[in-house]
Amino acid sequence: MKYIETEQMELKRIYNESFEKEVVSFLNTNGGIIYLGVNDDGTIHGISDLDETMKKIANVIANNILPNPQDLISIVAKLEEDKWIIEVKISKGSDLYYISKYGRSSKGCYVRIGTSCCSMTEEQIEKIFIKKMKLPKFSIVNEISPRQDLTFRVFKIYLDSNEIYYNDDNFLSNNFLLTEDGKYNYQAFLLSDQCSLSIKVARWEGKDKKSLYLFKKEFGNCSLLKAMDDLCSYIQSTLNEVRSFFDEGTTKRRDEYLIDYEAFREGWINACLHNNYETCLGPAVYLFNNHLEIFSYGSPLSVQTKEEFLKGISKPINPYLASIFVKLNKSEESGKGVNTIIKKYGEEVFEFNENSFSIKMPYNEKVFNLINTTQETTQETTQEKIIYLIRNNPYITRKSIAVILGLSEDGVKYHLNKLTKKGIIKHKGSTKSGYWEILL
Repeated sequence: MKYIETEQMELKRIYNESFEKEVVSFLNTNGGIIYLGVNDDGTIHGISDLDETMKKIANVIANNILPNPQDLISIVAKLEEDKWIIEVKISKGSDLYYISKYGRSSKGCYVRIGTSCCSMTEEQIEKIFIKKMKLPKFSIVNEISPRQDLTFRVFKIYLDSNEIYYNDDNFLSNNFLLTEDGKYNYQAFLLSDQCSLSIKVARWEGKDKKSLYLFKKEFGNCSLLKAMDDLCSYIQSTLNEVRSFFDEGTTKRRDEYLIDYEAFREGWINACLHNNYETCLGPAVYLFNNHLEIFSYGSPLSVQTKEEFLKGISKPINPYLASIFVKLNKSEESGKGVNTIIKKYGEEVFEFNENSFSIKMPYNEKVFNLINTTQETTQETTQEKIIYLIRNNPYITRKSIAVILGLSEDGVKYHLNKLTKKGIIKHKGSTKSGYWEILL
């Protein structure tokens, strides 16, 4: 046999301390063979103390490497050219292997790169260790609810309104609300009246989160079903403004909306189904001055490829929750939602990350421009009123301005920041006892 050192074959003239590193590197890579008693050029050198060397090898494998790799390694003595050599066959392991005295560190963990045995970086070690840990996959039907005093008044209203029959004997089992040992699971928590998950709409002044943060509105602290619907209603009633247009040469009116509500609703349902509830955080909607973003902490790429997702193949991260949505006519198993979004906005609105997923829907430019013109006029009027109030009472509080003008305190704060940036007003002193000064 011709011995040539390769990615999966290591030649060693004699046994030495580097042996255990070589074993670990093969276990952590693709397996391989170590031949002891063979020179680097492939010629046979032989092992003079065969029995002693075999004992050393067996001892290293049994005691110096963790997890114990004995089942993955075979040791055989072979006679070549009237000389003994030792063949150590190593299969690829399913764990992260390391030299026990150094632990899971760069001194203890090795991989095979080409014909070399190389130390792993701490980043590589952490990534492989997490990947190979045999932790059970989080499932909302297997995870126990953080509360066991759950009620389902709202969920039952949804079932009744969809004419779905249930009784006390089948309600919990038909809706997958119990763990195997009969306790309420996390799906029960999400659908219960006691669900405390945060589901929110947040708004920024500019095109990204680097701009001025304006406000946040919460829709959580109730059944996920109600929170989802309440958020949709809020978007449709407060954000999704409509403007009428007349095509040139016609008198027929055509209404256009800031966003396509059907596409938004499908995207929002998708985010709720793909959200990773192990984070104890809910999906959210972020509003910017030129687009809307639906954000989820889970990624569909954890259960399917990007290509499958974009084709509309339905594989939700939370399939049991998806079955409830289908039953309540909130979702379809046909993948219609993704196709609806792509038809309106294209594939580029989807952004996939390792642990999150977002859909960025641009505003209708014609509607957006008309709204902006109106808003600028309205804002100027509001800011003139604020200046008038400050002129008459420099010590007036934000809360008082809000009450007088019928605005939220966050809204007043927004206008005060605008006026300050324009150099029209300036606040002096502390927040509680300070006063406003008009500069122009």
